[in-house]
Amino acid sequence: ATLFLFYVEYVLGSKNGEFFLLLYFLVGILFLPFWTKFSFKFEKKTTWLLAMAINTLGFFGVFFIESELAYSIFIVISAIGYGAVLVMPSSIQADVIDYEEHISGQRKEGQFIGLWSLAKKTVAALSAGIALWILGSSGFDANLASQTKASIYTMKVLYCLVPCVCNVLAILNMLNFSLNRKEQQSVKVSNIAKNREGGHAK
Repeated sequence: ATLFLFYVEYVLGSKNGEFFLLLYFLVGILFLPFWTKFSFKFEKKTTWLLAMAINTLGFFGVFFIESELAYSIFIVISAIGYGAVLVMPSSIQADVIDYEEHISGQRKEGQFIGLWSLAKKTVAALSAGIALWILGSSGFDANLASQTKASIYTMKVLYCLVPCVCNVLAILNMLNFSLNRKEQQSVKVSNIAKNREGGHAK
């Protein structure tokens, strides 16, 4: 996100950044109902993993192209998975909160949400700062109409490959996530019963 406009302007040589953003979000929103139905039939984990794979593979292809048409195609491919990538984590997090309540007898959504929010904001701030620092070290200067080959290559690596590597690591980590729909339903029933009996710990 930090390097998007730089990439469009200096790698693609385009002024159509707004169009690409609109295309990405529009396709992502249009496919969201599909992913919702998919998650009802399959596990949320499966839905998220598939969406992440599509999102990552589409974005990986961007590294190898420098034309607006090709970029538009890969944007569409990547955006197909965007909706599920965006909403599935929050849904899974709610399940995790329910499971923690089942285990500990305490409702800790405030702690969980606060921690997740802090983590996301911290990572976003650090990644933007580090990316811009690395890009600047490669010789990039936003005041120049053209950039060096080194800065263009660095920009492509930071914009395309680094996020893909992070996504792959997230996918590998998520493979170990074991909370499924059947277990989650059992947890909800148990928590409801505890609530009715007043059995939660303070």
